[in-house]
Amino acid sequence: MGTENEPFAIAEALSSGWKTTRENAKPLLLLSLSSAAVALLHQALARPHGYGDPVLLLMLQAGQLALAMLMAQAALRLHDGEPFELAKLGPMLKGYLTFFVSTLLCEMVVAFGLLLFIVPGVLWATRYCFAPLLVLDRKLDPFAAMSESVRLTEGARGPLFGFGCALLGINLLGLLCFGVGVVVTVPVSFVAAVHVMRRLQARAGELAAPDFTPVVSQ
Repeated sequence: MGTENEPFAIAEALSSGWKTTRENAKPLLLLSLSSAAVALLHQALARPHGYGDPVLLLMLQAGQLALAMLMAQAALRLHDGEPFELAKLGPMLKGYLTFFVSTLLCEMVVAFGLLLFIVPGVLWATRYCFAPLLVLDRKLDPFAAMSESVRLTEGARGPLFGFGCALLGINLLGLLCFGVGVVVTVPVSFVAAVHVMRRLQARAGELAAPDFTPVVSQ
């Protein structure tokens, strides 16, 4: 748990991510492997001497986003102690367009901020980082999700920057392990992000601080 001066603990978030990933390895690693395969195929076809046509590349990008959405849904459910089954993925893609718009808006805002001497981009990245998760978690529209993300992150931008650096670090380590490590670090990162969001929601008074006990998927 975070202290009064620290809204959340980075080590606790990463520990939660690792524990949940370890106990639910089958669904999370399958999703992560699928996402990595699609990303590698897209990268190969998009190279200057690749043979991918624009339609195929767009389809692969759409598939990557769908897998990211499913990973986020899995992280939300498993962190909160709810079951997640690979056989029931279809209904979890409901709201794909809203998730897409939310993700795109956040990326555009951050990219614009990075052009403004970098610092605004970093600031806006911490302000809007939970918007795509909130679209799924609370069924908000993209703009409402961005507004709620700003509310939740108020007063926690410094710790969130540190958390972002920690996630970057573990995923870079995953890449150094012949690229295979990211198959594990990606789901760990998603669950850790949900953990931090839940702590900030509890801090903001939206939720009572719960005792999350992840379940093991069958």
